Amino acid sequence: MNKINAIILSALLATGGIQAADTVANDWDSLPRLEADAKKGNVYALAKLGTTYLKGTVVSQDVTKGIQLITQSADGGLREAQELLGKAYAQGLFDLKEDDREAAKWFRMAAEQGSASAAMRTSELYFDGKGTPLDAYFWALIAEKLGYADPAIANATAANREVYGRKLSAAQRRKLEAEAIAWQPRVTLAK
Repeated sequence: MNKINAIILSALLATGGIQAADTVANDWDSLPRLEADAKKGNVYALAKLGTTYLKGTVVSQDVTKGIQLITQSADGGLREAQELLGKAYAQGLFDLKEDDREAAKWFRMAAEQGSASAAMRTSELYFDGKGTPLDAYFWALIAEKLGYADPAIANATAANREVYGRKLSAAQRRKLEAEAIAWQPRVTLAK
């Protein structure tokens, strides 16, 4: 992995809540145990092992295997893995072709589980033509509902919502605002 991809991976992992096994001892006392739990479908083990392969720590680097394991984790419902794949597809990282539709799919899955940043990215991708103005406005509302600790991001989210809302009628905005108020995140972990 080149130095830039290594830096990007470290940043994604830090913001995505997944840590590679630099030393396997923190959650799993050995690589074989981590691999065994991943084979059983443990979504956390799959994600940790996948990022370990991406970074090439403890094991030889294998980006293809890393993405495969993270995808299995994301398919199993791990929000952090879904968001990591959304970022990877949005930016064309880790030998993945940049694919906004695929990015929107993974971001939406993470947003549905309560990720404010994924809700905002979903909204932005929908506004940029990967969905409808209705979808863009709704997910901007959800991003605001979920909230951001950083005031600058919160302000940007509100500004985006305003821009998206201008493309809708007052009745459409009211309907989506009511849906957003009633909306609740759902957890979809398979295991």
